[in-house]
Amino acid sequence: MYIPWKRLFICRWVESEDDRDEEGAVTVVMLCLLMVVVMFALAMMHTVHTMQKANADYQQEMQLRLAAEGVTEQAAQQLMAQPGMAASWQDEDSQPLAGNRFIYPETMAVQVTALPRKDKLYLIGFARYKDRGAKWERHRMVKGVLKKEGDAYVWLGWAP
Repeated sequence: MYIPWKRLFICRWVESEDDRDEEGAVTVVMLCLLMVVVMFALAMMHTVHTMQKANADYQQEMQLRLAAEGVTEQAAQQLMAQPGMAASWQDEDSQPLAGNRFIYPETMAVQVTALPRKDKLYLIGFARYKDRGAKWERHRMVKGVLKKEGDAYVWLGWAP
């Protein structure tokens, strides 16, 4: 009994009529795979760019918040050391509190004002970037509370 079988050739390409129909299929599949890889790379680049921009925005917001809190705490320490200064800051024509001991960048403006309410004094600290031509002005405002006890002021913390 004779069973026909096909010998596998390892070193030599043997053409058959069935293989001729599939010659371009590998190229098309590889091109599709390459497109998927390129799209994935573009998506990763977009994600990295977006995250870098978000990180820069977060850093600016933190700088503004820390500057506003710093100038507010300076004014609170000044008021706790010299409680008589509060009367001059509570006038209608009062100027923002001065005497900053910190050095802020030239692109940042900081100020603090006092707002009296009953037996408490609210210190409102404000920081902003002085960007000319920007569409949005980045700024941050914080409120600190001092309570008057006798002739002195006591720091109560941050107000919402």
